Amino acid sequence: MAAMKKSLLAAVVAAFAVFVGHRFLKLKEVLLVSREVPLNHLNCQYLKHIVSEEPGKIYIVDLLHPKPTPVELQIRGNLDLDSFNPHGISVYADDADDSIYLFVVNHPQYKSQVEIFRFVEENTLEHLKTITHPLLHSVNDVVAVGTDSFYATNHASFPSEALHLLVSLLGLPWCDVVYYSPEEVRVAASSIMSANGINISPDRRLC
Repeated sequence: MAAMKKSLLAAVVAAFAVFVGHRFLKLKEVLLVSREVPLNHLNCQYLKHIVSEEPGKIYIVDLLHPKPTPVELQIRGNLDLDSFNPHGISVYADDADDSIYLFVVNHPQYKSQVEIFRFVEENTLEHLKTITHPLLHSVNDVVAVGTDSFYATNHASFPSEALHLLVSLLGLPWCDVVYYSPEEVRVAASSIMSANGINISPDRRLC
């Protein structure tokens, strides 16, 4: 009987180890940690002084310049710049009046919200509004589809980092994409594993 119990316990442990190993391999695939990038294919360079311990800022970079230099954009309005922690970003051009809008994911005090700006001068942004909603609980990236509407990805199922890590390790597809507009807020896509970046093609198809 004791030998049978030991064999059963060993089988359970082995099955659990196989399950964890499989989940780990799936997590590696999602995170691309095993991908090799040949150095001769790289076409980029480090931008000096772009990393800072100060509150977040927004920069504009001319990528066509032989030596790109980030230029800080000045921000006007009621945005709390001391807690500004920008993340994902999207640009929207309004054909009606050629205005340029900037949508920025912001994480002040580990919260999730979307800031909407408008270019008022070449290097100046005017803060228009802050968007918060219960469905926008862990926003990673955003893509604008109107002057005050967008799609956003939630990269975590829970606000707890420990629970988020567990969900990622188990490979559970519990992330989603949310559509926001002043008239409607809804989950546009669900059952996504580790929802991260989002963009839109010229024919208005999300990708």
